[in-house]
Amino acid sequence: RTPMRAMAITPEGNRLIYAGPSENSVSQLFIRPLDAFEVEPLEGTEGAYRPFVSPDGSKVAFFAEDELRVMSLDGGSARTVVAAPNPRGGAWLDDQRILYLDREGQRTWSVNISSANARPVRVDEPVDEYGNSIDLIEQMYPTPNKQGLLTTAFFGGERSPALVVYEPDSSEIREVMQLPVFAQAMSDTLVYVMGNDLLAVDYDMNSMTISGTPRRVGTDLRRDGSVPQFVLSETTLIYATGAPYRQRQVARITPDWQVVKTLISPDKFRSLAVSPDGQWLAATLYQGNNDIWLYSLANGTARRLTRGGDNYHPMWSDDGDTVY
Repeated sequence: RTPMRAMAITPEGNRLIYAGPSENSVSQLFIRPLDAFEVEPLEGTEGAYRPFVSPDGSKVAFFAEDELRVMSLDGGSARTVVAAPNPRGGAWLDDQRILYLDREGQRTWSVNISSANARPVRVDEPVDEYGNSIDLIEQMYPTPNKQGLLTTAFFGGERSPALVVYEPDSSEIREVMQLPVFAQAMSDTLVYVMGNDLLAVDYDMNSMTISGTPRRVGTDLRRDGSVPQFVLSETTLIYATGAPYRQRQVARITPDWQVVKTLISPDKFRSLAVSPDGQWLAATLYQGNNDIWLYSLANGTARRLTRGGDNYHPMWSDDGDTVY
């Protein structure tokens, strides 16, 4: 699947909910009180991903098998709220309403979860001053005063992406920062992503503005694809660590489905192609621009094949003598 945020935290900051592998290797939700090391699986959440918690901290919503589901954090059965084909994320607007995206993020809906036969309502996308629709990414987090959602907006024309507060009822957009960031906020602090670092800056909840000098509060942040794995409450910041942004490890999969690491050092790889004799790997490597590199699968040594321009998507000839 497309990389998804895997963690959620209760508003009190005392319980972590996350998606991880179950005993039968499918994803499942787990819950851990932060004053203990024991982790409990949430039964009935097989296949779950992208969890998010209700404002009162009593329930968790998640996606599984193309459905939006809700269940109590104290146990019980998960309830299907509505079908959600290829969902990309959601957020709790208030105690009763959830905003979610489906169809690979192409449509946005609002649904009242208190209704036994919930009917989602299509939410219109906001537009800029020229009438162009503004694309909103699936990373959405309620503002501390519950007046809107923090998200990143992509404007038409030459404008850079910006962190905005989005009011879904009115489609109003209020800009907070001129950076393509992922951010979450509590009442007086906003935490956002810069590369593999987490930075914090003073935030006024009422005016929705930032001030002061940013300060680093976390390093080595894990990002799955571009999705950063961190959650924030009024008292607690939790983040997962991982490889530098876009850095990938090349591995091979054996006929019996075992994953074996290679001697090729992790780097910013894109497209890969193995030579016909299985001895060499041609790969697109991004280092300011795209170039093709050749790697020995026997010992991991590398040599650069192209220099200058924009070179990508290597393909081998049948005899293995030429790379296109």
